[in-house]
Amino acid sequence: MSLFDGSLASWDREHILGIAKPEILTDHALLQLSQIRPLDSEIPAVPEFFGYCFLSDGQRTASVPLLDEMEVREYIDIQRACQHRVVICDQADCWVMEFAEGKSVSSPGEGMDAWQREQEASGDMELKL
Repeated sequence: MSLFDGSLASWDREHILGIAKPEILTDHALLQLSQIRPLDSEIPAVPEFFGYCFLSDGQRTASVPLLDEMEVREYIDIQRACQHRVVICDQADCWVMEFAEGKSVSSPGEGMDAWQREQEASGDMELKL
């Protein structure tokens, strides 16, 4: 895929100089890169998940439809090394998981479980705002 315009591109092996480090890619190239889907998968008619990538300035890309958990894992493996932030949402556009700077950020369920354990340990189940 061309990082200039998003079109499919092919090159002979002898024309490749190496692999570009993510930190030297421009914002435009990162936005194009974020649209790369897992190999050998077609765009699903009814996707179960959507992937979003965010630049460090908060700019986000168009959603990438993902069929199932396997495509989600592959998409994350492709994107997390070079994108500032990767977010996976379900069909209802609810946040499922997030990776920031290549590291996993807790999922909503994990955050609630930690809060509940803390409340049970203190003996106070009241929501404090």
